[in-house]
Amino acid sequence: MHGGNIYSTKIKYDFSVNVNPYRLPLKAAFSFFRSYASLKNYPDINSAELSQAVSEKYSIPEKNIIMGNGASDIIFATVRALAPKKALLLSPCFSGYIHALNSLGTEIIYFPLKAAENFSLSAERFSELKKFIKNEKPDMFFLCNPNNPNGILYSRDFITELCDLCKTLGIFILLDECFIELSGKAKDYSLCSTFHSYDNLIIINALTKTYAVPGLRLGFGICSSEKILSGIKHQMPEWNVSIPAQKVGKVLLQDVRYITSSVKKIKKERKFLSDGISKLGLKVYPSDSNFILFYTEKQADLKTELIKQQILIRDCSDYENLKNGFYRVAVKSHGENKILLRKIKKALG
Repeated sequence: MHGGNIYSTKIKYDFSVNVNPYRLPLKAAFSFFRSYASLKNYPDINSAELSQAVSEKYSIPEKNIIMGNGASDIIFATVRALAPKKALLLSPCFSGYIHALNSLGTEIIYFPLKAAENFSLSAERFSELKKFIKNEKPDMFFLCNPNNPNGILYSRDFITELCDLCKTLGIFILLDECFIELSGKAKDYSLCSTFHSYDNLIIINALTKTYAVPGLRLGFGICSSEKILSGIKHQMPEWNVSIPAQKVGKVLLQDVRYITSSVKKIKKERKFLSDGISKLGLKVYPSDSNFILFYTEKQADLKTELIKQQILIRDCSDYENLKNGFYRVAVKSHGENKILLRKIKKALG
């Protein structure tokens, strides 16, 4: 269901997980090693210093922030807290939402995005989506921005209009912005600056992708309703964020240059990798993020062929509304991207 399974077979290059490909700042490593002396203690149950760092970075009151053991922790806790009977998802979208909803037995309905429109939303389809929401009246709507697996960003006006509609209809929105910083367009597309206008909106984010620390498991949620946040927190175990995660997370959130530098390099490498895959005769879908969705009929099982060459990519055939032949690759360093293109060419024969 997810990428990152480098444990069951020998993998040298993992393109299946969408994390920042560039080396962490040294001060983050120093913070990790310094946390060793604190391992004899329980973590701060409220993650106070980390919450303060999130508050300062995003200009959000600490009372509106909740910390989690990765974004998945918050997704599951939110679903349990709100207990939706019916949930709406765009398709394709992140499969983790389905996993969380299935644990509760929620009815899931889908609004399909079209391959012919690059899995984006035209004005016509946006109008159809609003009608679909009014007719179906789900209890909860999941929206990923940029969307996973294709990396397309939805405009702030688009999401705001959906939030207004859902607020009127009494529908909760979970807005996943886990990849938005690596797009370099968070300032213009994120709803963090206007979240307080919606008591039906929960925004989630993760340091996992932005700072490439999936091994630490660190995410946060934002909501204007303290009652909803309290309900979500009651669905989480105590001490859910470890001391190393809290210490390293605080340091990373204070580092602006790392993100600025990463975004610049990712943008350049995304174009290089997209152009390279296209030149191999494969269909590449536009992306605003640090990963690329493509389709091929030339190789029945490209993932298996690349594993033989110690490269792992994400087979997207298990996504709702996708089929065999769809794959997603993360944008990595220039040298690694060149290797991937060479290996794909070899796998295609």
